[in-house]
Amino acid sequence: MNDVSRPDELVTRIQGVGRWTLRVTESRMTTPRMHRIRLKGSGLGDFNYLPGQDVMLWVPADGERMLYRRYTIRHFDRETRSLDLDIFVHGKGGPGENWAKTVQTGDIVDVVGPRGKISLASAPWHLFAGDETYISATFAMLEALPAGTPAWAFLEVADLGEEQPLTANANVQLTWIHRGNASPGDPAALVAAIESAKLPASPGHAYIGAELQVARTLHRALEARGLDTNQISSKAYWGRGRANASIGEPK
Repeated sequence: MNDVSRPDELVTRIQGVGRWTLRVTESRMTTPRMHRIRLKGSGLGDFNYLPGQDVMLWVPADGERMLYRRYTIRHFDRETRSLDLDIFVHGKGGPGENWAKTVQTGDIVDVVGPRGKISLASAPWHLFAGDETYISATFAMLEALPAGTPAWAFLEVADLGEEQPLTANANVQLTWIHRGNASPGDPAALVAAIESAKLPASPGHAYIGAELQVARTLHRALEARGLDTNQISSKAYWGRGRANASIGEPK
């Protein structure tokens, strides 16, 4: 059994995070497989985060156990003290997915955060590449870019039904890649998109969020386009064939 610290203990262990006890005020599907949870709490008036960061939710696992699950902050409204989290439904029935399916308005959840080292870099242009699990972080960062900033985003989803509207002041070229009936975790389509993108000659910054091996392949594809490692921020959101239903965050 994994040793998972309780919320108060975790705040003591991890520098720069806080703990909030929040109430669920909304739970709905924004696409057939994207579940939005809205959380509110008076203490969120002091909440600060960087676009792309996430929070850790203390959710029930099996029996009496509780585990953490990390979800990117999609929106934060300081005036209403509300936090929106978008949870992609893999269909694997893990603790976070089960919690999202059964949560009801009025339920209470302990939240620790913000977490995450990847946010917007200082660069003249930006490129994002990943799958459904990276939509929330990608959109949060795209919407935070200054007006007119050139940006490219390549996002792979199952089909048209999983596309989402984006409202951003940056000059964004958003490309949706439909996987169809193919299994997720194949980097070919995203690699092809990166290879064919018409990018500026000036040094920009790229962000990757996908399955572990896909993320590594995309990293190599970006290096082949001339980006240095320090110009690429990469995060593996999941691992093919690697179940984590019984593992807490952090280990």
